[in-house]
Amino acid sequence: MESSQKEKSQKKFVSRFWQTIEKHTLAKIGLLILVLILFISLIGPNLTPYTIDEINLRASYQSPSQEHWLGTDRLGRDVFTRVSYAGRISLLVGVSGTFLSIFVGVFFGAIAGFFGGKIDSVLLKMQEIQMCFPPIILVIALMSFVRGGIFELIIFLGLFNWVGAFRLARGEFVSIREEEYVESARIIGASNLSIMFKHILPNALPPLVVSATLQVALLILAEAGLSFLGLGVRPPIPSWGNMLSSARQLEVLRTRYWLWIPPGALISLTVIAINFLGDGLRDAVDPYSGI
Repeated sequence: MESSQKEKSQKKFVSRFWQTIEKHTLAKIGLLILVLILFISLIGPNLTPYTIDEINLRASYQSPSQEHWLGTDRLGRDVFTRVSYAGRISLLVGVSGTFLSIFVGVFFGAIAGFFGGKIDSVLLKMQEIQMCFPPIILVIALMSFVRGGIFELIIFLGLFNWVGAFRLARGEFVSIREEEYVESARIIGASNLSIMFKHILPNALPPLVVSATLQVALLILAEAGLSFLGLGVRPPIPSWGNMLSSARQLEVLRTRYWLWIPPGALISLTVIAINFLGDGLRDAVDPYSGI
């Protein structure tokens, strides 16, 4: 009986989500753009006969053509192959860093908001200390020190961007922990973990979903900025940020548009699409959306 009710609840949520997407024009646009970018990132490198690090100095700085759809760079590498592969890296950093930051923030926020007291005070002090140091400055310092790669970048971005999720989760748990259904769960003997993550967390999802979508966009921008500075994803692995960095010479900006427009446009489109889709997700998981 309980599993049947869960299945009905899941089907109802999926139905409500798609109804929201159908009615939300910006969310549909965002979803379409994201699917297209994901398709290009996953399939694009396999559509050409070139690899991301295949050098051909005789084909240096060729403009877009049938042979090279987005032209070639200084070393004769195919730009389409590199920019599509770079999408995998940028999206991997943004999504993985967000999962880590949301996990850490929600975990500590749930503990602080549910138990309160000294535990809450200690975690709030930790949050205040973290807020004294801008995350991007900490990431720049550590990436300069350890000269890390993609894995280190994900870890640092995730661990230093947990404060927003912590504050949202804590606020939601504080407001929900006194609800009648929570008291009923206590009376029937439900464990604290069950109450926190089975009864309270699902009702705290709407602001966390919005926070997560915004976080993905912010971390993609952070990765692009760090890679542009040479502190993020390092060549020869391409990312949208380090592709922009390699095209920053004035002569390239003036005459070789195909080197900087594709990665710049993909960064902008991805961030815009994620924000559009985030609005639709917020309405879909909102129990008061009326759908």
